[in-house]
Amino acid sequence: MFLLWLSIASQGALVYGIKAAKTQFFNEALRHGSKKFWPLLLVNIILAVAIAVLMAIFNLPFVILYLNTGGNVLWQTVIVILSFIVWVPVTIIFYLIAQYAVIYIVNYDKHIAQAIKDAWLLFAKNWIVSLEAGFLLLLINIITSILLVAVVIVLALPFVMLGLLASALASNGFLWFVIILGILTFIALLFLYGAAWNVFQVSVWIQLFERITGGVVYSKILRWAVALTGGKSAQSGSLSDEQEKK
Repeated sequence: MFLLWLSIASQGALVYGIKAAKTQFFNEALRHGSKKFWPLLLVNIILAVAIAVLMAIFNLPFVILYLNTGGNVLWQTVIVILSFIVWVPVTIIFYLIAQYAVIYIVNYDKHIAQAIKDAWLLFAKNWIVSLEAGFLLLLINIITSILLVAVVIVLALPFVMLGLLASALASNGFLWFVIILGILTFIALLFLYGAAWNVFQVSVWIQLFERITGGVVYSKILRWAVALTGGKSAQSGSLSDEQEKK
């Protein structure tokens, strides 16, 4: 129960702390996050239930098709890829709405129902920019995860060599010391990566949230599309007009 409270309260504390941008805010941020424990817990539960229900609904047709392929590996692979293509955007959408709702609850003291409603409206109004950020973070997560695996492999080599040395010396005590030290190092590395990644992605969502609630944010995809179709000057003009209005 304590770990659950700490996880949810830390989520609120992180959102509040990044927005506050103070140098000494840990106690204040954690206290503020703990005050939002129940709304944040409910948002996380709603997100988990919604994703589980959608997973069952969206995956059912693919499961039926998969079972009716007659063992054809090619068709099974195609079905798995299609299910992945459908499932990833849906998951990202619900995750985005949950992130916006958390920000509304923590930083704007909104009731959970109003926060979810406003989060949905904000996403619907800025869905291209939001999905761009979501897919970009997904790509960064994949790349950094691959790098993490590479780092783990490199760090594992000394422990493997020490383990072989311990086996050669027939020293069980030294062998267990190497194993425990390796496990602790691996856990510490995962913890540091998880903490750094969590801070990074929350910072991205808060910055994006502040930008899209503070004014018009143009999609990079739309900018590139306009530029490729020869409408670069027209877009520049619209941007200038927008700046003049501000």
